[in-house]
Amino acid sequence: MIAIIYTQPLYKRTILQDNAHSTNKTLQFMHPNEVKKLLSTHIKCDHIEVYGEDQRHYETLVVSSEFEGLMKIKRHRLIYQALGDHMVADIHALSIKAMTPEEYQILNQQSQDNKN
Repeated sequence: MIAIIYTQPLYKRTILQDNAHSTNKTLQFMHPNEVKKLLSTHIKCDHIEVYGEDQRHYETLVVSSEFEGLMKIKRHRLIYQALGDHMVADIHALSIKAMTPEEYQILNQQSQDNKN
């Protein structure tokens, strides 16, 4: 069982785990730009967007040629690896769109066609 206790200042929180090895952890909220920086440091991105107004739930669009030939699950794994321990500690939810440059170009073209 995990209990979340809010502490001061509001951008930090403490998690207490109710088990034989109880630990205290102070978590930092991450600005979307920090998530963006982590991703772009580990993945060569042609385009990247990260949104997360509450700094715990994020939406990402990552466009990279590194995704070519990879199934969706493997693309997501690369993103999770880039975020490392932040996925466990600082990021509560992450919505991922991982595309190759070609897929992104097609999406943009379809978007333009729908506007016309």
